[in-house]
Amino acid sequence: MLLALLAEQPKDGGEVWWSTRRFERRIGLTASTRTRGTKELVDAKLLFTRRGQRPNDKKTFAPESTVTIYKLQGEAAPTKAARKKTVAAAKRK
Repeated sequence: MLLALLAEQPKDGGEVWWSTRRFERRIGLTASTRTRGTKELVDAKLLFTRRGQRPNDKKTFAPESTVTIYKLQGEAAPTKAARKKTVAAAKRK
């Protein structure tokens, strides 16, 4: 789960969210692995989660509007240099 969060980090190091229905297909982890990994990271104080509306989707009540939003923190939060390396590596693939 940590690798998925690091790979999907926005350039500003902000929050990440996925549609529950699309997560497994996009990331390749099952829902149970996602839940277990999230709990382990939260317990280790490396991840903060909250329920909220999708960013840029404040006017709809569609089922996917409410999502879990993830934010890495502490030692798991990527530095600017680490984010640049991650983005560069992703572009090479």
